Amino acid sequence: RLMPGTDSDFEEIEPSLRRIAIADNLRKSLRTKVLTAAVARVDFTYFLSFRDSFKNRLQTQFGAPFRLEIFMLRAMAEALKEYPALNSWFVWVPDPNREVEVPKGMEGLLEIPEILDLLTPKIPKFRLYKKTNIGLAFADAKGLLVPVVKDVDQKDDVALAKEIERLYQGAKAGKLPPRDYKGATIILNNPGALGGVDGFSIPSPEQSAILSIQKIEESNRLKRGWCKEVEINLVFDHQVCDGREALGFLSSIKSYFESEKYNRPASAVFSKIF
Repeated sequence: RLMPGTDSDFEEIEPSLRRIAIADNLRKSLRTKVLTAAVARVDFTYFLSFRDSFKNRLQTQFGAPFRLEIFMLRAMAEALKEYPALNSWFVWVPDPNREVEVPKGMEGLLEIPEILDLLTPKIPKFRLYKKTNIGLAFADAKGLLVPVVKDVDQKDDVALAKEIERLYQGAKAGKLPPRDYKGATIILNNPGALGGVDGFSIPSPEQSAILSIQKIEESNRLKRGWCKEVEINLVFDHQVCDGREALGFLSSIKSYFESEKYNRPASAVFSKIF
């Protein structure tokens, strides 16, 4: 609608419920986290050669696309075993040894939840998640969606392929139940699928990190001929860990994709992975 008393310089539009929820979550994250970022470049040349060798065969055999996310989830789950702080949540909880102090005559304020929360003495805690549940962030025409792959470290690559496809298709069709959007412990984002080459994503309030895959590009930076390289960005809460853990996490993922196993005859790699 046009604002009264203006010359139609702008129009006010009511945001969707999803857009409001996204905005509320982002504001909450920015209020409660100390966000910083780490970056690594990964040589995907041999990995992509391997993937392309089996892509059509596996899609036919398992009835699910042979997506990059399958391997990213696997690499993240392995990295989290070594750097579990990124699979946690920094939170302030009520101090059991202190009582709420309210000025005399203002006890009625305690009936207001926001005031009660503000006045309650708190202490910091790490909530280290016992499960590895990775949210898959992607967008449709209405905004951001983050369905969750549960127990990633307990699934083989075939199970991951089928579960990722189920979540993607169900989310796009708007048919996933609420439980498929709950329980994420860390997020994987893929702006590279939309041509993104850099960025600063924000993790959800109850996670401490989000990993983004940028666009795969041709590069000769490694000075051994042209290769296919990708930048991976980790935005994390500095309250749960420092750069050592964040860069170690990225280094572990980098090692996974640059492993010698992908620089061998494809049949040998296939027999060991599947």
